[in-house]
Amino acid sequence: MFSVYFFIIFSFSYGSHSHFLVTSVYLHGNGATYLPDNVSVPAIIAFGDSLLDPGNNNRLMTFTKANFPPYGKDFVGGKPTGRFTNGKTLGDFLDDTQTSNKKHTRNAPFFSLGPQFSSFLLILIDFIRNQGFGVKEYLPAYLDPSIKDSDLLTGVSFASGGSGYDPLTSTLAVVIPLSVQLEMFKKYISKLKIKVGEEQAKHIIANSVYFISAGSNDFLTNYYIYPIRRLRYDVFGYGKMLVKFAMDYIQEIHKLGARRIVVFSTPPLGCIPIERTIAGGLHRKCVDKYNKAAQLFNSMLKQEILFLAGRLPETRVAMADLYNPLISIIENPHQYGLEVTDRGCCGIGIIEMSFSCNKLSKLCRDDSKFLFWDSLHPTEKGCDIYINLILPNLLKSLF
Repeated sequence: MFSVYFFIIFSFSYGSHSHFLVTSVYLHGNGATYLPDNVSVPAIIAFGDSLLDPGNNNRLMTFTKANFPPYGKDFVGGKPTGRFTNGKTLGDFLDDTQTSNKKHTRNAPFFSLGPQFSSFLLILIDFIRNQGFGVKEYLPAYLDPSIKDSDLLTGVSFASGGSGYDPLTSTLAVVIPLSVQLEMFKKYISKLKIKVGEEQAKHIIANSVYFISAGSNDFLTNYYIYPIRRLRYDVFGYGKMLVKFAMDYIQEIHKLGARRIVVFSTPPLGCIPIERTIAGGLHRKCVDKYNKAAQLFNSMLKQEILFLAGRLPETRVAMADLYNPLISIIENPHQYGLEVTDRGCCGIGIIEMSFSCNKLSKLCRDDSKFLFWDSLHPTEKGCDIYINLILPNLLKSLF
């Protein structure tokens, strides 16, 4: 975190007299995040679900898609790309070489003291809030037909919205399972070797940062909806099985050369708007049993990651906590510049997602005040806030 005071002196004339005005500007937030000296990240690689999917589901015959309006309304050109939000995803912010969302930065509260001073403050705030691993502005989908060779050199996402650690989860959702995402990664490595040669490809693979986001769909669209897994596992047993899948996956990408790996925990599942609607009662409260399941899984995941990290040579494995930062944002929205955290911006915000959030849906007036875009996925602003919260500690864990 940073807290900075700036004292600024203005000179102006009124009639025949000259006057001076001294004012102070206070800036507070997460400081600029920089990689350590002599460290560079050539590429970002992502696996998992909709939090990191920039459009790999677009050509699948599935209901889990977002390549139509109003999704992408705040993305470049207002274009729906398949990202499950109004603009950038978590993957884009992690990849970002640019500053935070400038549309929202320009809404930063300060007195209007003339265009020159306003421009100065905008530049200052944008500079201070610079974030990401400094690779490129957006993380592209591996299956995007317009993908360029240069995108391969700097990383892609293999993630597929609706997928999970449990193979059954992807089967039920008709999306790309993690096992197939791994095969896509192997093909990516082969293409990389053809493009830059064996040694340079090894360098890119070894020095890139890898992100895995999964687990939420395993509980919400598999375990708690269909009886197949519940007949065999209680919550502890199912969580233990998911953790084993996660550890096996980490070791698989490690065998292929990955050396800096980040695994996202599950968020507070019971506080996701659609789950509040379905199981939160008349007042749509957070669903306690879902949150406890997430906490149990996250605890086991963290323990196993710490254990595995000690066994993998010259490798950093870190867990990015989705649960606690999001609970803090949900319970204290005004602290983060938000107003609404119990429903999404699209439609009435309590049930809409994917095809039920469409061009006929009425949107909220200001999505920068909402944590959720639809009833399941965060807004670009929500992603921005979250990344600012976790990035400093994440960098310490990886480098």
